Amino acid sequence: MGYETCLHLLDVEVDPRRRDYVERLLRNPEKARNKVAREYLKLMGMSDGGYLNFRFDPEERWAYPYGINEDDPDDDGFVLAMVGKWYDAGRFAVWLCYHCAGGKLVLHSNEADGEAFGWEFEDGRIRYLELIPCSEWRQLRPSSKRAPSKRRTRSSKRSS
Repeated sequence: MGYETCLHLLDVEVDPRRRDYVERLLRNPEKARNKVAREYLKLMGMSDGGYLNFRFDPEERWAYPYGINEDDPDDDGFVLAMVGKWYDAGRFAVWLCYHCAGGKLVLHSNEADGEAFGWEFEDGRIRYLELIPCSEWRQLRPSSKRAPSKRRTRSSKRSS
């Protein structure tokens, strides 16, 4: 059992020293020794700038945003994210860390909890990301219950 989540690849730039290797794996993902990477790479392509993106393929996973049609992918056929049950995403983040100069792999749950988490990697380092509070609580005052005032417009001023 898994949770349905939206997986985002954010600025995932392949390390220029690893680009040829990653391009070969994207053409033939079955050659990847890492089973987890193999499954993820089947859904991806690389932009001219060396960034990993999801290819639009409605047969594999749902493309994001919902309701996407064949006219919605970008000019290269890539979409922003994919929705599915992403098993072993953390292991794939580690694989990306080894092969990419930097980027983020972020998951946002489509279930009732709305959980958001992910990993950021750069220059061989990786860290876990979570959506956490970043400010203190603020007490807001309720709006006043005055009756709405009748605003005069320029045209109503002229007619008076």
